[in-house]
Amino acid sequence: MSTTGAGSTTYDKFVFTDGDELWDRLHQAHRRFAALLSITPSKHPVPGSDWTAGEVATHLLTVVRRYTQRDLTDPSGTSADVAEIAALNKAELADYAGISVREVIDLLWQELADLEKKLPRTADLHQTYPFHSGQEVDVAGWLGNLIGEFLVHGRDVAR
Repeated sequence: MSTTGAGSTTYDKFVFTDGDELWDRLHQAHRRFAALLSITPSKHPVPGSDWTAGEVATHLLTVVRRYTQRDLTDPSGTSADVAEIAALNKAELADYAGISVREVIDLLWQELADLEKKLPRTADLHQTYPFHSGQEVDVAGWLGNLIGEFLVHGRDVAR
């Protein structure tokens, strides 16, 4: 079923993408993020945030693990609202206190490999799963969200 139009896939070719494009862009965004973090001191403060560069890197690891370390069909591990998402982020960062950026970068490589097995390039991009705030998000949206996480937080660190 299409995410646009009157329940038809007619419009998909104009507004949609495919698994290869999404995964290629996700890997490219991740490589850039990893390269940036490899030259940025862990304690580097992120302007406009209470987080350091190391904490931003750890946040990305926890976000990817929300995809890899749970049953995607089960809403457990998602948050009901924005305030809960902030609390979840804080709690997850605390769980990784003391982890080095190098360890985070290494773990991110493995987690993305695991995710690509779970949501391969050939996955049905229209398949939906529970997401934060009670939403259902399709595979294209999940992968697009991860691309955005790497790009936005990479820009945060680079400022």
